[in-house]
Amino acid sequence: MNIQQYLTERTRITDEFYGSAGAVSCHRGCSNCCYQMVAVTFADAWVLAAYVLALPAEERKGLLEAMERDYSIQAHEDHVSWLEYKRPCPFLASDGTCGVYGIRPVNCRQVLSRASPDYCAPDNLVALAKDLPTAGRPVIVPWNQMEPLAEMAQECMRPVLGLYGIDVDLTTAPLPMAVLACVYTMVTGDAGALRSWAASTRPMPQHRPTTDRTVCSQTTQAT
Repeated sequence: MNIQQYLTERTRITDEFYGSAGAVSCHRGCSNCCYQMVAVTFADAWVLAAYVLALPAEERKGLLEAMERDYSIQAHEDHVSWLEYKRPCPFLASDGTCGVYGIRPVNCRQVLSRASPDYCAPDNLVALAKDLPTAGRPVIVPWNQMEPLAEMAQECMRPVLGLYGIDVDLTTAPLPMAVLACVYTMVTGDAGALRSWAASTRPMPQHRPTTDRTVCSQTTQAT
């Protein structure tokens, strides 16, 4: 399986899930879940990194700086304390829509709620984690496809890891860190960030990724 086949299968499974979910409260512009610390697969991060590098220079620079700021905080926080910062995903647009909806990661696809969107807001999720009586509980629609999709993501990226001499699958990692590691690898050809990812759940490239080089589309293909 190559990465394009993985993306096709990811979309198919997502469409099936959404088609069978029934009535949900999620809608366009509902972005409360975009304030969570989202873990992404290596395949998802690689695709997002290629997207970022293809953007116009100013937009690319802004996204990379936002991800660097977010990672500098996330490296020292857990999921609950991150919510208290109320920082949105760097790909969230000003109108509350996802700027990368068509290529959004698996973990952004797998949660739908039948309860009020207010229950997914950062303040409520923090209250829920702290077991406060004021907290409302989101009614999550169960999705059972994460495990097979995660294995597909690992399978399609093994040839890429092999090119960099890495013989272990990468675990999921926080989105800012994962995308920065992939950007750094694509731009410099140095796999140090990926090796660090393989050895740790929260690596960080040692050098700021340069943003003035376009990576050709072939870098997103694993054959």
